[in-house]
Amino acid sequence: MYLNQYGKIAYDNWIEIPDHFVNIMLDEFTVMPNHFHGIVGINRSNSISQQTDKTKMLLSRVIQQYKASVTRDINKIPGNNFQWLRSFHNRIIRNERELNSIRSYIFYDVLNWKEDIENKNDNSDNDEYYSRLFT
Repeated sequence: MYLNQYGKIAYDNWIEIPDHFVNIMLDEFTVMPNHFHGIVGINRSNSISQQTDKTKMLLSRVIQQYKASVTRDINKIPGNNFQWLRSFHNRIIRNERELNSIRSYIFYDVLNWKEDIENKNDNSDNDEYYSRLFT
């Protein structure tokens, strides 16, 4: 996967997250043409609280600020009106086997891009795809 200028902005903002959040560690990640995957680790010993609710709030704040930074930087380029989808999908990784499985999925997802509906030349399925995505 070769990143265009927008992908580079997404990449650069991602790797800067630990500079802004000292208790955040980044793991495997990839910038795709139409989405992003990343594993975020939270060092609870440095966090304000060890409560799960506070951890969820921290993750939401990290992702919110990441998306805002990417949006701001992309929209500085004339002619852009970039917007993310509203939320994000998160999952608590419970063990090393699951962590390695998710790492593998992220690493190899670029190989699946050729089959992605948004990358196909035949757009006949896109109307159904987008109607499901945005409803």
